[in-house]
Amino acid sequence: MWDELTPRSMESELRVRLRGCRLVLEVGLDDETVTSTAAAVHMVVGTEDYPSQSLASRYPAILATYLVAVGVYRYDGDFWTHLPHPELDQAVLKQGFLTALRKLDLETFADLDEREGWHRFVGPILAHGGIPRHSLGD
Repeated sequence: MWDELTPRSMESELRVRLRGCRLVLEVGLDDETVTSTAAAVHMVVGTEDYPSQSLASRYPAILATYLVAVGVYRYDGDFWTHLPHPELDQAVLKQGFLTALRKLDLETFADLDEREGWHRFVGPILAHGGIPRHSLGD
C-alpha cells in the first residue's frame, strides 16, 4: 500500500481513509497501517526541527492515527510513557490531537469532557481506538 512512504504520502492516504469516518479505528488499525504510521512519525522526528509541532500542524491524520494505535497496542493503564519518542512534546501532542479531531471532522467526545474519571486527552485517544489490547482479557 505504501510504495514510497513519506510523511506527506502517509498523511494524504490517511486523510482519504478517514473521510466520512467518526472514529480513527475505522481506518483499520492493521499491522501495515500501524507500522507505516509509526515509520512516518519516526521520519518526522528525524528530519524536523520541531517534530511535535510538525505532527500537530502538518500531519494531523498521522498524529491522530499514531496516538490511537499507541492506545490500542501499548496502553496498560498508562499512556504517555509508551510513546517511543520521548523527545516529542506531550503538551503539543495533546492539543494537536484534539485539534486534529476537529480538523478531520472526527468525534471529539466533547460531551464527555466533564465526566468523573474522564481524562481530557487520553480518554478521546482511547475512545477512538476501542478497547485497548491490554484490556481484552478482562
